[in-house]
Amino acid sequence: EIKELGIMPDFTDPNFTALLCGTSGEITTDEFIRSVYSVNPEAKIIVIDLGDEQIDSVIELIDKSYSSKNIVVKRTNALNLDFISTQSIDWIETDGFFCFFDEKTLPSLLSEWKRILKNDGFVTFRDFATTTSLGRFIDCLRMKVTKTFVKFDLNRRSKETMEKDFSDAGFRFISKPTLIPDFYRYCLVKG
Repeated sequence: EIKELGIMPDFTDPNFTALLCGTSGEITTDEFIRSVYSVNPEAKIIVIDLGDEQIDSVIELIDKSYSSKNIVVKRTNALNLDFISTQSIDWIETDGFFCFFDEKTLPSLLSEWKRILKNDGFVTFRDFATTTSLGRFIDCLRMKVTKTFVKFDLNRRSKETMEKDFSDAGFRFISKPTLIPDFYRYCLVKG
């Protein structure tokens, strides 16, 4: 996907830095770390999340399996990444993340990502982007279940709205459908 956007990242660069933005815990983080280290065992990795439980499980994983690696784990809001230098991140990975941001905060998130990404830095993720009535129905179910069991409101948006936000923020992007209706794989590139 990234090649289709005209860039070829140097995953082997000794300064390669990746950010996992939000994690469901140690399984997702371990998968991400193994993926990054399979192409660059010296890469720097930053993992952020707001949840104490998620961060605690990730810290336990790092202490147990990756204590010699350059991995930073931080409990923080993705809208406040002041601890990350401008133009220092090569790759941001996240999954199902945009539903936590409304119309006011999503542009702020994209602006923060644009600030920390290097030139030709990129973001990869999968997320719901509604285009069909089935997708709207699935969104309503997800939102109801989350509100009932997790006590958290999710935000939904159409594919058209989300992609307008990406364009307005200055990202080039590509999207590809997945097997789940209205669930797309995206790659965004700064610049």
